[in-house]
Amino acid sequence: MRTGEWSPVCRRAEWVDPERTGEGAQFLGHNDDGTKEWTTTSTVVSARPGEEFVWEVGDGFVRWGYLMAPVEGGTRLTHTWEVLPPLHGHFARKYGEQAQEVLAHRAESAHASIPRTLETIKGIVEREA
Repeated sequence: MRTGEWSPVCRRAEWVDPERTGEGAQFLGHNDDGTKEWTTTSTVVSARPGEEFVWEVGDGFVRWGYLMAPVEGGTRLTHTWEVLPPLHGHFARKYGEQAQEVLAHRAESAHASIPRTLETIKGIVEREA
């Protein structure tokens, strides 16, 4: 997986079972945001080449994805991030009164990294074209 080339947080990713890479497959994401390091297990929920690649982190806490659409002269790539409802309960249990603050910080961080990720992917695609 090439995620480590373009993500400002996910330094590398690897399939749990390299023989299974489509819907239902799992991968490990090794992350570092400059303040801490952590590893997540994610499950692919949609894998349609040239259209979308979507995955959920953990037990369906957060959904990330890439959506692709043809446009004149190329492809529009949209990077998505969504907190799923069970996560709010997870954060409340884990962080108590600070849950909303932690969740807001994570959302801000995710939304700040998305444009950087897209710009990096664009550069890679243009160099390799």
